[in-house]
Amino acid sequence: MAYFIFQTGNFAAFSFFGVWLFVQFGLQVHEVGTAMLVLGLGNLAGNILGPRLVNKIGYNFSFYGGIVFTAVLYVILPYLKSIIFVELFFFVLFFVTGILFVLMMGHLQNMSTIARGTGAALANASMYIGQMIGAAIAGMLFATSHNFILVGSFTALLYVLALFLFRKSENINKDNEKGIAS
Repeated sequence: MAYFIFQTGNFAAFSFFGVWLFVQFGLQVHEVGTAMLVLGLGNLAGNILGPRLVNKIGYNFSFYGGIVFTAVLYVILPYLKSIIFVELFFFVLFFVTGILFVLMMGHLQNMSTIARGTGAALANASMYIGQMIGAAIAGMLFATSHNFILVGSFTALLYVLALFLFRKSENINKDNEKGIAS
């Protein structure tokens, strides 16, 4: 459920980056494409460099701190007035999200050693359902406000909710481990 909530927020924002960049900054399609390239490079860098960074600063700080950090960035993002800063935020947001994705998939894969394929399939399904729901809700929010403020806030809210759900699932798993050991 936590992964689904996270991805719903993630795709709520992602689905409307292009529209927002056109409305707020007047970017043309090729300029939006360049902004998406910066975002993609951030994600790739996060996927590649993330494990080293996590080893240096620790799993909990990387995971929970990363979720809080990205939530804060999504709240700030709609207020940026310079496209250069927006693209910098895109790179940083998706660098951290690239790290978080690796950590979340590891977390989901470790939930059951005998059902990893099922876990991966459920993660994919929940991501795509989250994409559909996130885009639909973000569409209504963007149509209401004609800017990215509600969409960014919605994403931040879902990220924080996902953080609490991930934390709760870790506590449940610890309780189950204690029950088995005793």
